[in-house]
Amino acid sequence: MTDIDRVAPCVPNTRVTGRAGQDSYDVQISAAVGPLVVTAAGNITLAEHDDATRREVLRVVARDADGDMLADATVAIVLTQGASGTDAAVHSSVELGGIGIFVAEDTLDEVAGRTLQTFAANLHALLAQGPGTA
Repeated sequence: MTDIDRVAPCVPNTRVTGRAGQDSYDVQISAAVGPLVVTAAGNITLAEHDDATRREVLRVVARDADGDMLADATVAIVLTQGASGTDAAVHSSVELGGIGIFVAEDTLDEVAGRTLQTFAANLHALLAQGPGTA
């Protein structure tokens, strides 16, 4: 899971654009929010990592073209061995800024739910490739 180059693209419409430090990556993120498509420059930092508990915490910050903060998120991912493979529990906390504060809460909930569902499916496919792939 510490291979951000491989995990970040599991988030829909996200691609790694560079490395900002040992555990920090620059990304480009696009999302459809209602009738708008927002593209942002972002940074994903591996804030915490614990091999023993198979837990990591990512900090994600996205900014618009003017440099204004669109989202600041903390995402905790815990992997456990399930009956039929690896299970991933994902918990997030997100603070919105910019255009996000003007979008209805139910629209944001739908976008977040769809994004998380696609991320989970993509992460599942990546983990199914076998040990050492994520």
